[in-house]
Amino acid sequence: MAKNKQKNTESKSSLPSSGNAMWFVIGVVSVLAILGIIYLLSKPSGTNQPVPGATTQPAPTLPTTANTNTNPVAQQTPPTPPQTKDNSELTTMDVAKAVMVTVEEDFGKNATIASALQQVERRYTPDDGSGRTFAILDAYGETMPDGKIHMSMHVSSEEAGTAQLIHKKTGKVLWNAKINPVTVPPQPKALRILVDGAPGGSFNIDVNSANNVMNATASGKGVPVMAVWPDGAEMEVTFIYSMCGCPVKAKVKRVGDRTMRTADTPVMFPDDPDALKTIAKFMKW
Repeated sequence: MAKNKQKNTESKSSLPSSGNAMWFVIGVVSVLAILGIIYLLSKPSGTNQPVPGATTQPAPTLPTTANTNTNPVAQQTPPTPPQTKDNSELTTMDVAKAVMVTVEEDFGKNATIASALQQVERRYTPDDGSGRTFAILDAYGETMPDGKIHMSMHVSSEEAGTAQLIHKKTGKVLWNAKINPVTVPPQPKALRILVDGAPGGSFNIDVNSANNVMNATASGKGVPVMAVWPDGAEMEVTFIYSMCGCPVKAKVKRVGDRTMRTADTPVMFPDDPDALKTIAKFMKW
């Protein structure tokens, strides 16, 4: 009996008291907290973890360059110039239409628009095997600082087929086109003249009413042109004498009973000398 009582006493003394258990738990928690703080302090900076539900924006990508120049201005990429169509590329158009062909070429020392036109070959291949497929109505431009001629040529299509403008000296194709036929034939070419800038307003000239401009009737006014075109006045005169009905404009001055051009350009109707001869005779150039 005494031995059993002694065993029970030894068993109770081997168990920790409730107060000791509480301190044990506090100690464990404290150790875990210290380990957590050490872990957080040891993490590299800048590695933020994404927050659940938040949108993460990607970092901007900087352009890379092989240029090792440290000057930021020198590393900038120059703007891309606008793309221009190569004149040698084949284009298409219908009969009785017009197109402006602009070139910048070396036509020789002291070249003019008139002499440059003589160095441009016209090549025609009509579908019906005869005639020409186009004509240059007028041309104008200027001489560039490097000596080249910047020239614009107003081209009118006349027949179906192929058409080319070639630089005779270099063989360069300045214009290359396929002209398509039309179902409705264009109107025949007929001379029409419009005078713009007159004090009484613009007017047409009835070219069939007289054989010269000053005696011809100003349409819609019922008087001769000399009555509405003051002597010494410069006017812009539009000549229409093409299959496309396109205007060719020139500055013209009245000098007594005749007129004269005040500038050499545009070069008018270089492919139609007969048309230019008719105009010059009527205008008394």
